[in-house]
Amino acid sequence: MKKLLKILGFGLLSLNLSCSSLPKETKNPLEQIIITENKKTFDKGTLEKRDNIHVLHLRGTPYEMGLQHGMLLKQEIKEGAVPHYTYFIENSVSKNLKDDEFTKFFLKSFVNYYYILPFQPKIPKDAKDEIKGLVDATGIPYNTYLKLVTIPDTGSALVNEVYNFLEKDLEVFENIPSSLGCSGFIISKKGTKNKKLMHGRNLDYQGVGFWDKSPTIIFYHPNKGQKYVSITSAGVGLAGLTAMNESGLTLALHQNHSTEVSTSGTPIMAINNEVIRNAHNIDEAIEIITKLKPSAGWSILISDWKNQKAVVVETSSEKIKIRKLEKKHLVATNHYIIEEMKKTERNLTPIRNIESKVRYNRLEQLLNQQFGILDIQSAIKFLGDNYDPYLKKERVFINTITKGSNLSSVLFVPEEGNFWVANGKVPASNSTYIGFNINDSIKLPNYDGNKLKSKNKISAMNYYLKASDEESIQKTLDLLEKCIQEDPEEPLYYNDMGFLLLKEKKFEKALYIFQKATNLEQTSYRKALNYVWLGHVQDILNHREEAKESYKKALQTSRMPTIIKSANNGLNFKYKKERIKKLKFDFSLGDVIRE
Repeated sequence: MKKLLKILGFGLLSLNLSCSSLPKETKNPLEQIIITENKKTFDKGTLEKRDNIHVLHLRGTPYEMGLQHGMLLKQEIKEGAVPHYTYFIENSVSKNLKDDEFTKFFLKSFVNYYYILPFQPKIPKDAKDEIKGLVDATGIPYNTYLKLVTIPDTGSALVNEVYNFLEKDLEVFENIPSSLGCSGFIISKKGTKNKKLMHGRNLDYQGVGFWDKSPTIIFYHPNKGQKYVSITSAGVGLAGLTAMNESGLTLALHQNHSTEVSTSGTPIMAINNEVIRNAHNIDEAIEIITKLKPSAGWSILISDWKNQKAVVVETSSEKIKIRKLEKKHLVATNHYIIEEMKKTERNLTPIRNIESKVRYNRLEQLLNQQFGILDIQSAIKFLGDNYDPYLKKERVFINTITKGSNLSSVLFVPEEGNFWVANGKVPASNSTYIGFNINDSIKLPNYDGNKLKSKNKISAMNYYLKASDEESIQKTLDLLEKCIQEDPEEPLYYNDMGFLLLKEKKFEKALYIFQKATNLEQTSYRKALNYVWLGHVQDILNHREEAKESYKKALQTSRMPTIIKSANNGLNFKYKKERIKKLKFDFSLGDVIRE
């Protein structure tokens, strides 16, 4: 951390010097909003509500559409996703520093200067104009709002740098920003009952209770160019995550992790916004992506029903490769498929790598089973699939297509201009899907999503989501204990609890938790991981012979390289409690980043 702080002074000085060159904030407009029984109107924009979903129709220039958006959803924007995400990266790296305000201040300044500001000049003018409209309506500062647009890129750059530090055994931030986790598919018309191409998409990310507080569909009617629709949350402008346009293109963003990351590219949400606004076919979409140059690892899933084409555009900061729909379907989760791109993949943790591939294989299995007869209801059920094919049972977070962090879920049938959006709180894909049309001209039936069968698992999930956002370690432990009481067979809860107890030096309790964890039904890697950490706790408590037996069991259970290394180290050298300060783990997956 000392090495890091040496650079911070320069970063803060440069930050202060650079602020004067940023766009000036402007005052909010004082215009009247017309409210009728079912509709709010501002200028040429309108707001209605379908069940839990805000439905915006925006008209005019990018600035005018941003202004309408901000004025019609001003309160929802200030209470929802925007304030949460704009400071999410900075708050993540300074979390748990307690009262060390000096370090917090410098860390935030460092991240802002080196990982946020470099992206902002690359944002295209129309995107900036839309943001300015939102700024003028809400009063949220312009530079603050730009952080929201760049958060996927900032997160990728920062995570990449953190892992570079870890590989050199340097000290880094206590908390590492989490990643987008998404599952999606495109199935050709030959695979569907109605002989029309379908595109399904789940958006999984942190932000539970913020994003899903005000789910929003934005119908853009620009004064120049084609109409398009974005499935988003109140205040999250730009159609960069999940979208469709009147040419029939659909688009969904998936995060991958690459060793090829830069802060010199264009923010990915701005790139995708340009694609959905301007592209009329896949060739034009690829041309826009290539020209604007992404900054990190992404898979962009795009369909074009008119030409019966679909692609996954796999990117890093240095490469763009195309995976095409050849026969049946395309699937994307959060890892590369193209061999050349695999060489650039950054392996974060074993469970994260395995989990993405399990979701990928499960989607392929379901699509193959229903190929030729897939209907809308079945496709929606796929998006809400809670089945872990490894453990052959219902789960909430790991190895399932949907999970507790599922913020948004959509099924597109672009040939008809139809799409269905999940209506409920997380996991959204387990709720009712509401039907819409890009021309808003027809009434569509609603469809039920797949439901979690176990009420206890739902209760445990809700406790876990609260624990994920809790800053107090003791309160987090209390919530994890409730998770275990409700769902005592879920290994994730035990792993997180065990690691936190170690951090708090509560070794006897950690011993009990890891002993319980080794008896659970789980994948071979996770079981071996529990044996390794049981051995570490036994070493700390001076039960050396028992520790050696645990390390041997780990080697017998899994031959994953990380397990072999950790268990052999444990057999050769007694684990000392002083090493716990180096422990970094991924709370969302209960897996070790660094011992």
